[in-house]
Amino acid sequence: MTPIKQQQKYFFFFYFVDLRQRLDDYSITHKPPHTVCSYRLTEDSFANHGGAKTRFRNNINAIKLLYELEASGLPATIEQQDILAKYIGWGGLASAFDPLNGNWCEEYRELKELLSPSDYKLANESVLSAFYTSKTVIDGIYEGLRHLGFSGGTVLEPALGTGNFIGLMPEDFNARFYGAEVDNITGKIARHLYPNANIQITGFEKTNFPDGFFDAVITNVPFGSFKVYDPAYEKYDLFIHDYFILKCLDKLRPGGIAAIVTSKGTLDKSNDYVRKLFAERAELAGAIRLPNIAFKEAGTEVTSDILFLLKRSDETPRDINWLDVLNDNNGIPINNYYIDNPDMLLGTMVKGKSMYGSDDETYCEPDGRDLKESLIHAIANLPESIYTQAVKQPQEPLKQSMRNPVPNLRLDAMKELCLTVRHILDIQIKNCSDEDLDKAQQKLNYLYNSFKSRYGPLNSKINRKIFQNDSDSALLLSIENYDEFTGRVSKADIFSKRTIRKYIRPGKAQTALEALHICKNETGKVDLHVIRKLCGKGYAEIIAELDGVIYRNPANCELNDKYLGVLPSSCLSSACASLNFALRASKSGIYNPAATCAKSSEYVAKIRFNSVILLHLIRSASRSFSIVERS
Repeated sequence: MTPIKQQQKYFFFFYFVDLRQRLDDYSITHKPPHTVCSYRLTEDSFANHGGAKTRFRNNINAIKLLYELEASGLPATIEQQDILAKYIGWGGLASAFDPLNGNWCEEYRELKELLSPSDYKLANESVLSAFYTSKTVIDGIYEGLRHLGFSGGTVLEPALGTGNFIGLMPEDFNARFYGAEVDNITGKIARHLYPNANIQITGFEKTNFPDGFFDAVITNVPFGSFKVYDPAYEKYDLFIHDYFILKCLDKLRPGGIAAIVTSKGTLDKSNDYVRKLFAERAELAGAIRLPNIAFKEAGTEVTSDILFLLKRSDETPRDINWLDVLNDNNGIPINNYYIDNPDMLLGTMVKGKSMYGSDDETYCEPDGRDLKESLIHAIANLPESIYTQAVKQPQEPLKQSMRNPVPNLRLDAMKELCLTVRHILDIQIKNCSDEDLDKAQQKLNYLYNSFKSRYGPLNSKINRKIFQNDSDSALLLSIENYDEFTGRVSKADIFSKRTIRKYIRPGKAQTALEALHICKNETGKVDLHVIRKLCGKGYAEIIAELDGVIYRNPANCELNDKYLGVLPSSCLSSACASLNFALRASKSGIYNPAATCAKSSEYVAKIRFNSVILLHLIRSASRSFSIVERS
């Protein structure tokens, strides 16, 4: 075959490979609508959560399936959605993140190996706040919205989780959901469960949802005594739950409605600052206080409120009674709304020791009624049909950045590969066991094989172009041995071998030269004491053995390439001074020939050594400077 025909052969080969990859990408991002559908949650979705270890195993199975779906680029089937829907987050599973808990040591190691460092950090931070909302509470919220007159429109869920509010939306509701979820894994699972929803995987403070756009907000806001940074709301200085509520109200259109689950502190805190902020934007249409067992199935006991807030179109509050906190007949401080509307309390307010140890904490104790029945009774007391459907007007289409972006599955898979490679490097630096390294390499091999079968070699032209602007591009491409001419690829050693070994300091050297190299590597200089300890030889023997390799400057020893290079004037003066002293010492009788051999030989060696240095310095200087004779 002639060289020209051979080049043509390779040209057509790579052309069709690239064409196939482009078609694969197109097939992933241009699927017909009927191939995906939103998941419907049922009673069984909440009935089989089991104990802590069962919930942990459900989470692990869902994450493993998610990795497979992300690598393949395919949407989840109904059967796969059943597995994903069992993921309930890490609320109440703090033991899985405790390396000292003997009963959870295997689960801790499995989770540590499965998640990337960033995902592990987010999961660990969520153990005290990521509690799912029960079906009973969600069904009650939708019934309350129906009673108030809402049955459809654009809906915002800023603390989405896996999307329980979407999965339990009544079938007769016609709603378009927009959501935000800060956790990467949880957000991706929600996207596979509800592909028709607009889901942004980021914190609510980083979303770009427009103000005054949504017809409704339905959410269970995160609670905690910490703040998030949002420049637009920094001036209010709010804790995260108050921040979420305030921003949600700003996202509602005038006349829009919000159904928000929040801690009782929102209504019962003595300082009315945040309630006044809410009252400037909305009216309290109603509130229902849940007993502290409402979230017991999710692993927490906390007294919560369901707030129904109606966005106002003017700036004058009509009803401000709910801003005040008074004492009830038992001396318990409670929001004035519940004093005026005791039927909206689904229990009895009492004071006692809280789960955090406070002796004056108040909570809503169950009164023996069934939660579902008591919710229905309270909903009947809400105002009826006060929500007004928005007048349909021609609107500009949503900005592209707010629409669901077409997921770049290829890029996501490359990033996941890169995180795994970094994980393998990190555990090797920490001198991990062979077993831990093997497990990490198995994951890397699985991810790489899945990627290569779908998108071709990492070093192919299209893949390199996609990842070229990433700071880890060189690292990712280095795990693959690639022949650009033949297109042949092979895996680098990181897939099967230990590429980083822990440094073990040599305790002994056979020669002075070997000891010098070890000393230079550890201290960055020539240290005769270190060299002596390594090789076990005397100073005179070391200096003799390293003759021509090190020189005295004369304050200490230096390597020859450093000392015999461009020598500063300080070396010249130091060497001259040392030689002058040696000669004067010899003439004055300080040098005693009758002294011991060791001392005399050392002294003669010193004179000869400095004579050689001085001669070298004079020759070097003569090449650059004119020697001026002394008069």
